[in-house]
Amino acid sequence: MQNTAIKVISTCLVTGTLIGCNGGGSGGGGAAPGTNGGQGGGVGPELVIEFREAPLDPKVFNLLSNDRSTENHFNPEEKLSITWMTTVKYSDDTTLGVNQRELYQAKVYLSDNDIIEIDNDLELFTIQCSFPMALGADYGCSEFASFESVYAKDNLNQFSTTSIPLNKPEGIQNHVVDATDFLDIIPKDANVIIETCLISEPDNCAEASVAIELY
Repeated sequence: MQNTAIKVISTCLVTGTLIGCNGGGSGGGGAAPGTNGGQGGGVGPELVIEFREAPLDPKVFNLLSNDRSTENHFNPEEKLSITWMTTVKYSDDTTLGVNQRELYQAKVYLSDNDIIEIDNDLELFTIQCSFPMALGADYGCSEFASFESVYAKDNLNQFSTTSIPLNKPEGIQNHVVDATDFLDIIPKDANVIIETCLISEPDNCAEASVAIELY
């Protein structure tokens, strides 16, 4: 079953068995890969942040679901499992240099559509992540990010989110936001929008949207 394969992939990522698939920690030292090392006046390639493609594309799913048609359906007290994989590289497809780290900020929203509208959307959380993971062990997310957000625990109109793995100094735990205004009708079609932006270049971003249904 296809959704089972997706969940297995996400689970494997959480346990770290696929962390090596990214390759973000490889590359040459010295001048940034793809540049001319200061010789001449040429302009080097630019940094790019982007989400990985399927089957490692951003996902929001219900681990309790055993049917693909309902894996994006959520009832009160069920968890939204939110996962993604990012790549930070240069525009000429070269990787970051040895010991080169880039921090990025991730914002995750609940929206009525697939476009970020700050005044109307519900921000579930904001977090800083490190790329690659090997140079940011204290962070709650890296090239791979995994979060669990509990929907309407104790039948309250709120979401409580925790980063996985637990107990990272720069992670989040039981981060609660009130969703009363957003949950204006039930059941409700919504989108989880994930936006990742480089800390060093705040306008350099990637964005993805995943449709869900709240009951």
